[in-house]
Amino acid sequence: MDWKRTQEVKKALEQRGYAATYLDSWQPKVDMWWHRDWLNVEGAVIKPRGTIVPTMPGHPDHQMRMSVRGLTQAQVDEGYLSLLPWAPGPTCKCRTCREAEVGHQGVTTDPGRLRCDFPGCNYVPTGTVKQQPFRLNMHKKSHSKAAVNAAEAVPA
Repeated sequence: MDWKRTQEVKKALEQRGYAATYLDSWQPKVDMWWHRDWLNVEGAVIKPRGTIVPTMPGHPDHQMRMSVRGLTQAQVDEGYLSLLPWAPGPTCKCRTCREAEVGHQGVTTDPGRLRCDFPGCNYVPTGTVKQQPFRLNMHKKSHSKAAVNAAEAVPA
């Protein structure tokens, strides 16, 4: 955008109520990093922890919205963050990095805890102890939907 276009946009925003001091203090672009692994539906890592996302808007409101991107509301309520303007590591104090550094305390895949009781299914829910019953119930619903669909497919 050239200087003239920038001034036109600035004038239009001022007419809509934005303060000139706010418009003059727009943040520059910043680099942000993923602080957790991005997984696909099958559980494979798409973007590993520490992947850089260059030239993101540096506005604090935008950074706040991006910090919870890809998280459920329960994870946000528990204090997890995913995309932040500093690199993950031992000096980072976000909950996601703290748990990664100490070996995911509170996260268990112990097969003795919860397991799907559907015949032939070996599903074991992962996540925090609070999340596991919910994930197991959601998984069991997939079995009941599959049974209903199979019963409808069989001619009477």
